Amino acid sequence: MTAYSPTWDYTLRAASYDLRADYAEQTVASVLAAIPLQRVSDVVDIGAGTGKLTKLLAKAGLTVTAIEPNEAMLARGRENLSAAGARVSWVRSHAENTGLAASCFDAAFFGSSFNVVTPELALDEVYRILKPSGELVMLWNHRDLGDPLQMEVERRIRVLVPSYRYGARRDDPSSSVCQSRMFARRAELSFDHMHESSAADWLAAWSSHATLADQAGERLPEVISAIGDAIAGQPHIRIPYRTRIWIYRKAV
Repeated sequence: MTAYSPTWDYTLRAASYDLRADYAEQTVASVLAAIPLQRVSDVVDIGAGTGKLTKLLAKAGLTVTAIEPNEAMLARGRENLSAAGARVSWVRSHAENTGLAASCFDAAFFGSSFNVVTPELALDEVYRILKPSGELVMLWNHRDLGDPLQMEVERRIRVLVPSYRYGARRDDPSSSVCQSRMFARRAELSFDHMHESSAADWLAAWSSHATLADQAGERLPEVISAIGDAIAGQPHIRIPYRTRIWIYRKAV
């Protein structure tokens, strides 16, 4: 089966993307417990988007360089973190060619973004910018598809888009990372958490899902309407998530 590869242009999706679930507060703490870094450590957040992971890295006291190729996403991320008083350097560039100096970061983070890059080129670039024995961390927030509401949402999506696929975002990235021989796998972490949202915001966030938008095509409004019917009469909803984290160390 040919791997699904959507068009990753978030120019018109930045506002709705910002409504997606945040990472749980314990996310960065869990990572730092596995790879203790000094509070002055320099890290890079690649594919920072609207700053959902970035703000937690900054809150942990890390010095953060946020890389984001999309101007609309970067502008919203900068605005979000400026409002929060975070000290973050934003750079508009790509994972495959960041333009950053070599061997200058203790850790590189991909927060729900490694699936949208060219793996071989991105790994080459991360290897170049990490210090010796630097850490590579990949994270994703996944809805718990075993939850009754999410099962109903999935059913409604597939009624309208029968062949719907998630692409690589729910796959273990270790195959491509370890095959590069530039990184060694160190740890895999996961934990469950609950996201609370107004029903209106949660429904609006579906407009930001490129995988769904590409596969639904002109039926996307119909799909979102069907999802809305599943939560009709619920002003607020609770959505169970599982955060999955993979940690690798740069090979010397």
